[in-house]
Amino acid sequence: MPPKKTPVKKVLDPAEDGVLRALLLNRGAAQRNVSRIQTILERAEADNVELTPAQIKVYQRSVENAHTEYTRFHQEIIALSAQDGLEEQEECYHKFLDLYEEVSVLLESWNEKLTVPPSQQLPCVTNQQPIIVQSQSFGAPLPTFDGHYEAWPRFKAMFQDLMQRSSDSDAVKLYHLENSLKGDAAGVIDLETLQDNDYQRAWDILEGRFGNKRLILESHILGLLNMERMAKKSSKDLRRLIDECTRHVENLIKLGQPLSGMSELIVVTVLSRALDGQTRELWEASMDQTELPDYEQTIEFLKQRCIILERCENSTPTVSPNIRVSNQKPPASKFVPSRTSHAALVVSKYVCDFCAGQHLNFKCSMFQKLSVHQRHTRVKELSLCFNCLRRGHRSLACPNGKSCIKCSKRHHTLLHFERKRTQAKRTDTQKPSEANPVPVAIQHPVKSSCSSKVSPSTKHVFLMTAMVNLTSNNGQVHRVRALLDSGSQINLIADSVVQRMKLLKFPVNVPVVGVNGTRSQLHHKVVVQMRSNCSDFTTNLDCYTVPKVTDSTPMVPVSIDSWSIPPGILLADDSFHRPSEIEMLIGAELFADILKQGRIKLSDRLPSLVETEFG
Repeated sequence: MPPKKTPVKKVLDPAEDGVLRALLLNRGAAQRNVSRIQTILERAEADNVELTPAQIKVYQRSVENAHTEYTRFHQEIIALSAQDGLEEQEECYHKFLDLYEEVSVLLESWNEKLTVPPSQQLPCVTNQQPIIVQSQSFGAPLPTFDGHYEAWPRFKAMFQDLMQRSSDSDAVKLYHLENSLKGDAAGVIDLETLQDNDYQRAWDILEGRFGNKRLILESHILGLLNMERMAKKSSKDLRRLIDECTRHVENLIKLGQPLSGMSELIVVTVLSRALDGQTRELWEASMDQTELPDYEQTIEFLKQRCIILERCENSTPTVSPNIRVSNQKPPASKFVPSRTSHAALVVSKYVCDFCAGQHLNFKCSMFQKLSVHQRHTRVKELSLCFNCLRRGHRSLACPNGKSCIKCSKRHHTLLHFERKRTQAKRTDTQKPSEANPVPVAIQHPVKSSCSSKVSPSTKHVFLMTAMVNLTSNNGQVHRVRALLDSGSQINLIADSVVQRMKLLKFPVNVPVVGVNGTRSQLHHKVVVQMRSNCSDFTTNLDCYTVPKVTDSTPMVPVSIDSWSIPPGILLADDSFHRPSEIEMLIGAELFADILKQGRIKLSDRLPSLVETEFG
């Protein structure tokens, strides 16, 4: 018989070993919290002690929080554990689930015991007086906190400032603090702290939960990356966009993150992409195209634009819904056609996606003035149907039976590219002027057989890709090609990589909305350890599994022989110009941490090299 193979043990460096020990301690603390509540409930039942509905509510909230924390710590422990230790960790996890379900059943039984139908309630007379908390007037309403990390510094500063001016006892201050916590923050302070009137410990609990500076910074960065795009030209939407952007930027500056260099370019780029089409065009026209955009100038332009829109909207007469068109005939002495009075009250139900005018998209004069290539770009940016130029579907599923009148293909006539016609034969007597005229705007068709040489007129958009190292549970390193996408709220990984690395899957049920509102469900996620090949950057990443991340990029090979890439530059993906499969997508959660300050502009017609943790 062949000798039995000994499983390869994963050797952790001191830093990873310290992280693993801390995770085990935190997971144990979450389990002890559930065990503590179980002991309280069993003692109360044995000693016939009546618990109040408020106490049961607090216990239920604490148990749910402990379950969430235990699961999160457990996933990170699995990512760092050796292969031969996974079975032991899974056994611990199942024991905790048994404990969690047992305590949840106890709490539900207490809820049923305390919830008595009104018909079964006995009348009782009590002389118990209501509890009245007397405190001095603060001169201002107390602030509230809903659990959002970016709102924590402001709430903490305002609340503590009011309490420092107060002469109330710690018990009264704790009462006000508990009432100020709303939403996800409600119930974070445990019952023992409330019963002991320990005001300082309550602040320690809140600070430990919501005072994480990194989470606060990430919440503001994600707020900038996820700013809602303006659907149409509107002073209200533009004002909302300005306020949201400046709020996140000012908070980041207060937290010691100045707006300069690449961070300024990223903010201006994200902000400009959220503008409506007409405002974006006016902003582009106001800039000096030889200089980089400035954040302060952009905000000032948008504020002035907002004032102009407000004036125009206020000066536009609106039709009152109470006005009714009279059916009476005008006097005989005044010949006024009745059609005239009706026309003033008709408001078009169509809103143009290109200029926000009252007409259909294909009737837009601004859109018709663009070149065919520019029309294609605008339709693609607005996610419109290429056949009918409307929203909500693709050209393959377009309900409109009409097609291009020039070639009968499924696209609008305004999007038709004229192809250059070549004659097979030309007689010596035929003059060049007798040949068929060629339109000025010509788009050469892309042939199915691609070569590495690309015409200078062909435009290619290169996505941000990088080769990253993923470490499996047995310590083996797998090199995969990843796409860096700041517009994605989640991270994705291909099923083929999960099978190759033999990663442990966790069941989930997450709905995902993609382009054109397409919906799908994700059913599994994994935890992967990602490392850089050229720096000490490393992190654990939650990735949702999909059969295929995206198509190969770029679509055709591109020659870079004439590119003047400086010597000594380590490319994050040295095969970025050759079509290759994308096996992983890194979303906005890590996008800002990966980007660095360096940027090299090759030329006006070539892409820029952006420095990242991967090269």
